[in-house]
Amino acid sequence: MKAEFSEFTYGFSLVNELAKAISLTAVPIFPSLLEEGKKGGGYDAKLKGKSGIVLNLQFKLSDWMKAANAREIGMRGHTMTLPYYRFEITSKRISEQQSLLLALEAIEPFTFYAAPAFHTNDEINTHWLSSAVAKNSVYVKPSTVGVLPDLKPHRVCFDKALKSKGKAYFFSEPQEVDIDEFAGFADRVAKAVTGSTTLIMDRVDGTLGRYREALLDARRRENERTASVEEVARQPSDRILIEEAQDRLDRRLVRLDQIMGSGDDLDESQRLWQMAQISTGLFGVQTFALFK
Repeated sequence: MKAEFSEFTYGFSLVNELAKAISLTAVPIFPSLLEEGKKGGGYDAKLKGKSGIVLNLQFKLSDWMKAANAREIGMRGHTMTLPYYRFEITSKRISEQQSLLLALEAIEPFTFYAAPAFHTNDEINTHWLSSAVAKNSVYVKPSTVGVLPDLKPHRVCFDKALKSKGKAYFFSEPQEVDIDEFAGFADRVAKAVTGSTTLIMDRVDGTLGRYREALLDARRRENERTASVEEVARQPSDRILIEEAQDRLDRRLVRLDQIMGSGDDLDESQRLWQMAQISTGLFGVQTFALFK
């Protein structure tokens, strides 16, 4: 049985949920058919998150297979039972979509086929109202399918038991492959975001360390200057300006240390924003580029 809703309806509902979860920095990109078939294409939607994560999705609709004469169920070499879902991997006879997605995944690793584990209008409406379209979808990396071996039609099939194990079968000859449910898919994205944030924090730590060294060096040189000239020759106004500037800088450094060590008091976005505001006063306006 074919899905009762269109691929566009499914894709819109899925992107709407993921856009909120990822905190996008730009409007989602939906390429034209011409753009989709070019190098760097193959996807139906591209989402860019604040952490620098780029997510490419190729939407597929799942057929619900319940009849005893369903093509795959009669084949040997799998453990599927009725009913099960299947979605098509576009044949090389029709387009180079799979090849394009493999090339795209090589440079933007968060590239997935996304397909619903439901097929009726009632189901998609229920999932839409409860923000559960993403949770009731499966995600398959193009590299999991690999290079298509021939010009024949190929399909990814899964039943409820396989889906719960993060498994599916790739046909025409059944081959077990990995799929992601939303929990696994979200975990991959979360780990990438954490890795990106860790890199930023390492850069901030390094910048602060270099600043502290420069400040200590400035104080050392000021002390040497004080020792080498007559106190009467020094202008009091110069000394006051230096002391005030160092005091302001010290207070900013203390505040940065507090923010970086604040534990669970701030979420990561709040922490980075506050650090950007304070760091700009220390290092210049270009500091904001570090946190984008």
